[in-house]
Amino acid sequence: MQGNFIVNARGLHIDVHQSRDVDGANVIVWKKQGQLNQQWKIEYINIDSIQNGIIPDKPFKIISKMRGARAITRSKNNLIIRDNKKNDADQLFVFDSQTGSIQPKRDHNVSIEIADAGRNRYAQLNKERDIWFQHFQLRGENIVNERGLVFDVAGGQDKNGQSVFVWKRHNGLNQKWRIDYV
Repeated sequence: MQGNFIVNARGLHIDVHQSRDVDGANVIVWKKQGQLNQQWKIEYINIDSIQNGIIPDKPFKIISKMRGARAITRSKNNLIIRDNKKNDADQLFVFDSQTGSIQPKRDHNVSIEIADAGRNRYAQLNKERDIWFQHFQLRGENIVNERGLVFDVAGGQDKNGQSVFVWKRHNGLNQKWRIDYV
């Protein structure tokens, strides 16, 4: 590492090919250009601190792997997907290591849960109770509850305002997520 550049033994730099800032862009080694596509930030984490696939108490966004890469967003007590916005507080969550629940960053009194005490398919926010229908974890690309239900964008429709459900896992793109720490 030389400053923000990762350089190999031959002096070539890690480079995002053609400066393409998109998912799936190729990463190559290339001669130094000094542009943003060659600058990197390495963040170290203590692997022992990760619980249920998520770093506790560190703010994050839950981003859909569908084409629009929309973020789970709080809309009153409901969860929907919306365009990922840099400063949208309704898109920030934390994992509470004490209860095993995902909570809005700005309101630790509520947690994401399966509606109607686990008898419904809607994901919603409700008073924190440390109970099975509020326990979620990251497994691969799925956010899964203790009974195996996963976060699911309703109908697989990648559009703003679409509801987030919990559903049986079927490996559709509407059930795949990534955690982006902020």
